[in-house]
Amino acid sequence: MKVNSSVSSNVQGPQTESLKKAEKSAKTERATQIEKTSKEQNSGAPAAAEISSRGKEMAKAAAIASATPDVREDRIAEIKKRIAAGEYNVDSDAIADKMIGEHAGM
Repeated sequence: MKVNSSVSSNVQGPQTESLKKAEKSAKTERATQIEKTSKEQNSGAPAAAEISSRGKEMAKAAAIASATPDVREDRIAEIKKRIAAGEYNVDSDAIADKMIGEHAGM
């Protein structure tokens, strides 16, 4: 069976036309909104922003943290010196207790 394309377009015509008009209207409205926003942003008034005191504190903390070395070289040097001198003793019971305590706390 052969379908006549003019018949199918006539059947879909009113719905398709309505949809096309709605899409065109939506596009026009969106373009108008974008243009309005663009004009408001470019009105010549400088943009201003103020950082809260909490934000300033966070920025200061971040700067201090980034300036602090990840490895405490002075502490490592001290421990190496104590190991070499035979003065560094590890309390294995205390380490085991802490490991078990951390595992139990999970």
